[in-house]
Amino acid sequence: MILLVVLLAVSLSYNVLLLKRKYNDHLLVRTIIYAKQVIHHGLSLIRHQPAELWRLDPVQTVIYRAYKMKVNYLKPIKAQSALPLPDSLIIKPGIYAFTGKNYAFKQDGLYRIIIPNKGEFQRIVFSKKNNPEPLLTSIAWIDFHGKADDGLSDKLLTESAKTRKLSLTCCYIANFTNYILKQHGYLSRTVHFSTLNQLNGYDDGHCMNEVYLPQLKKWVLFDIDNGVYFTHHSRQLNGEELLNYTTSGSYTLHKIANDTRGDLRRLTNHFGNPLDFYTEAINANLKHWYKRIIQSVAIQHHHIYYFVVKQLSDKKVYLIRHPAYKYLTKTEFDNLFYSQ
Repeated sequence: MILLVVLLAVSLSYNVLLLKRKYNDHLLVRTIIYAKQVIHHGLSLIRHQPAELWRLDPVQTVIYRAYKMKVNYLKPIKAQSALPLPDSLIIKPGIYAFTGKNYAFKQDGLYRIIIPNKGEFQRIVFSKKNNPEPLLTSIAWIDFHGKADDGLSDKLLTESAKTRKLSLTCCYIANFTNYILKQHGYLSRTVHFSTLNQLNGYDDGHCMNEVYLPQLKKWVLFDIDNGVYFTHHSRQLNGEELLNYTTSGSYTLHKIANDTRGDLRRLTNHFGNPLDFYTEAINANLKHWYKRIIQSVAIQHHHIYYFVVKQLSDKKVYLIRHPAYKYLTKTEFDNLFYSQ
């Protein structure tokens, strides 16, 4: 390619000399002179580009595994046989073929395949061990906070997630997480949190997931929308337990995904005002935000929502805002939702 450019430049230089003698200021001469300058500029760029750039395959496939806070790139392997990529979102570990090369999808997690000019794909590799954490971190990687996909069915969300991220608000991603986990035999439910402060119309509540972890024999809270779970002195917390610590902030946040947390350009409140500035402030200090919105906990049971508050004086405010909900004391709430 470089030799061709050089030959073209030499040929144009010779032709310019001939034309200058015959047509001094003719438009054609000026055009050829300009072309010569462009070619010389192109040669200068070539000389200063790293050699690796010219060795890149124009349709090079990029594949990486995203798990919790890390991303690891995959390299092709030598294998006698490989399978085509399954059409389902969640697949088994195996060796899969792309663009004539084989890749090992051996570990649980989210795998992303980027094929220039052809498309992008993602699959969750899950070996169905006695731990739903690979599903939770993968869903957190797939989702970012937005509302473009709110209202889509679980089946359509599953189909869409095979080729792109999902843009969902908190309750929708919580319900989708329930759908995925229940398909694989895990117990998962949506937990609703509400502020008891003055309402402002855009951060008055939040939805998370409680997932029953067999290895702990306990319901544990996960905020998939923000990609975190919660501990107090290394003990993983459920929703009712977290309620006890949000005022003091004496709990620890643990990230389960290192993805982009907001579809900021699509976020607006019910007045149509953009929420990009506010969303970035929330992401920068989640504990400050949790202190506002985690002042009560509600869980649905047999089509009825039951709630608990930090102190009895908060009950009246809650019932004014949610008159159909049923109040329980902390002991009653624990017995209904957390007793084994």
